[in-house]
Amino acid sequence: MNRHLFGVVALLGVLGAAESFAQRQGGRTDGPEGSEVGHGSYTAPTVGRFSLAVDGGANFAMSSADKRSAPYVGGSLSYWMTDWSSLSLQANYAFNTERVMVLIGPSFRTDTWPVSFTIGLKAGMAHDTRTQFALSPELGMDMLVAQRFIIGLLGAWDIPVVDGLKFSQVRIGLQLGWRF
Repeated sequence: MNRHLFGVVALLGVLGAAESFAQRQGGRTDGPEGSEVGHGSYTAPTVGRFSLAVDGGANFAMSSADKRSAPYVGGSLSYWMTDWSSLSLQANYAFNTERVMVLIGPSFRTDTWPVSFTIGLKAGMAHDTRTQFALSPELGMDMLVAQRFIIGLLGAWDIPVVDGLKFSQVRIGLQLGWRF
């Protein structure tokens, strides 16, 4: 119990400290609209609205017949509506279940910089021996390096809606992307 309490306190301390770096210089905001951007108080939105990423890692099948783990590979194309929300089209292939997933859905990020925590929910198609609808809740952490290069850790639980939890799979992996 003490370790969990310590972890929560440490996480809150890190998130609070990240907010203190938001305004290092005092800028004026009494000029024409937009004149304060880049002068210490505000920053312009991050460089690009789109990002392209590749990801891969371990896939764990939840069925009792197929408990082995294997790698998966995939990629995503994201449209960044704001710096804290994006809409992604994602595709991946798991080698142990021979399942192809094509998913689309939103992700939301914390406003901490350069490290952010993400949560998302994607829905789409799962195809192995047949095609069916699937949901995929996601949790992750990413880091934006030099405002363009994204490095992230991602965990997702792919759940085919018809088969339910018995034939679901869990993906844990590393994501490398470029924002343009």
